[in-house]
Parts: sequence; structure tokens; C-alpha cells
Amino acid sequence: MTEYTPDIDISTATRQQMFDFMLNHLRNQGMPSVDEDIGDSACMYRGDNGLMCAIGCMIPDQLHNPKLEGLSVNEYLRCAGKSIDNETQDFLEVAQAKLHDGIAYVKFDTFLMHLEKNAIELTEEYQLAYTPLVA
Repeated sequence: MTEYTPDIDISTATRQQMFDFMLNHLRNQGMPSVDEDIGDSACMYRGDNGLMCAIGCMIPDQLHNPKLEGLSVNEYLRCAGKSIDNETQDFLEVAQAKLHDGIAYVKFDTFLMHLEKNAIELTEEYQLAYTPLVA
């Protein structure tokens, strides 16, 4: 099995680069990463069947540890060896909430609709560029 290594390093990436990476990942995945044994309320950085949340998709396999599940975004990144400033931490907390955790409960067929709506809100809040999903 090939190890997952993202094409982004959150230690050096801009907000725009992180936003684009997270959004594209979740668009392609089409569903949230949750613990299927517990249900929709149990978001996971790395879930079943290779699913990854907005933050989990930016962490290489070699830095992820299942014992980190349940930690806050800031704790997870610190334990995974990612050093980022406070403003970036705050942005990633909000991005995780809007792009993943806050919509993990929606029905499968509406996940992308909610994702796009929340992505627009995030771009407005942080003055980021948004490219609509082309069907």
C-alpha cells in the first residue's frame, strides 16, 4: 500500500493554498470522514476506507497516529509535528468547522451543496478566492 503524502506543507502554505487543498480534497472525496461505528457526530482526521477530513488530508501518513483522533485541531497538528503560528491555527480551526465538522451530519446527497455554501462563507470571512465547483 502506498503511503499518502499530501502535495502541501501546512508549515509553509498560505491560507489560500490550504483552503484550495482542503476544498478540492473534500470535493473529490464527496463525503466527510466519520467513525462509522459511532455515527455522524464522530468526525475523524482519518476515518474508515481511507477517508480524511479537511485537516487530516494535509498530514502525511508517517505523521498521523490513530491515537490523535479526538484531539483539537491545534493539539493534533502539534502532536503530528506541524509547527504553525497562532493565526494559522485559528484559521484551520474555523476551516475544519465550516468545511467538515459542521456539515458531517448532513445526508450524503447534500454534503457537497453544504460544503460549497460554507466554502463561500469562509472565503468571505478570510478574503480568499473561491472557484465554484463545475458539474
